[in-house]
Amino acid sequence: TRRSSDLAQANIEEMASKHIVSGTDVDGNTFTPGKSVTNAEFVAMIIRAMGEAPEGTGTFNDVLSSKWYAGYLAKAKDLGLIQADAAGNINPLEFITRQEIATITAKAHALINTIKLIDKTPSVTFKDASSVSEQNSIYVEYVQSRQIIVGYNNLFRPLDLATRAEAVSIIKAMLEK
Repeated sequence: TRRSSDLAQANIEEMASKHIVSGTDVDGNTFTPGKSVTNAEFVAMIIRAMGEAPEGTGTFNDVLSSKWYAGYLAKAKDLGLIQADAAGNINPLEFITRQEIATITAKAHALINTIKLIDKTPSVTFKDASSVSEQNSIYVEYVQSRQIIVGYNNLFRPLDLATRAEAVSIIKAMLEK
């Protein structure tokens, strides 16, 4: 069987060849798979994966229009993938948690596949399901039931920060399911 690091490398190379992900250095050549992914980076990956142009009308109080990620966040807000917090912020440079990734991924997958997300009592079966926030549980159930996110030994680890390699694997699974 292939080692997980080999599989991650293959996923990264495939997503890079499709211009969904890029490196973290100035030249875009170094991916740093173990680095935590920020809100802005993950949203940019999702918008690219969806084939959407990084432009929109959605705004956030903490995002300057001159920032590289402004168009991606605006488009994601317009599509309903993300929303501002009570202060009107999105915190673009904060690292994203696994439950936040699940929420954005579920919404993107549903949009791509014209599936209506239904408010229902989620049936998350991960052992740590009680650790998933109520607002994210329907989305965690959505990605779990479609095997977009499979977890670790039946643990979801909702509050863990997601790595860039995990983000790529989740996006690849979203596109394939």
